[in-house]
Amino acid sequence: MKRIGYSVGIKTFLIVALTGGIVLSFWAVLSYLEEGALYLLVAIVLPLFLFCTLGLWYTFKFRLIITDDYIERQGLLKPTKLYFEKIRQVCLYENVMILKGGGAKIRITSDLQDQREVMSHLIQVLSGYSNIKMRGTIKATEIANTENHSL
Repeated sequence: MKRIGYSVGIKTFLIVALTGGIVLSFWAVLSYLEEGALYLLVAIVLPLFLFCTLGLWYTFKFRLIITDDYIERQGLLKPTKLYFEKIRQVCLYENVMILKGGGAKIRITSDLQDQREVMSHLIQVLSGYSNIKMRGTIKATEIANTENHSL
């Protein structure tokens, strides 16, 4: 089993930006309460605080788990588990891989730690399944096909 999260750079950026948003919302609460502008507090500050808090929680909670049988994305609400035998379509683009099947969709994007290695591993694993359609840019699918002979 392999657990993957956001890359260090993306995680650092998100932590700093979202913490800054939370601090800004606290400062705005004090300012708007002093002025008596409660409508701005509800319309601007409350959504900013909620967005930043949920974003910060998601930054730490997000995981992509890859086992021998399935790939699972853990996020804010319920996890998305996609068994390899249920995958019907793989979309490859320059920096994104999308796995679809069984009513679920999982994206492997460039903000993940070791994204290229994960994509290569998944292409190798999925090359053993014959019922998978590959789509995407010509360059990305040609590279995948030459590295792993075909999906």
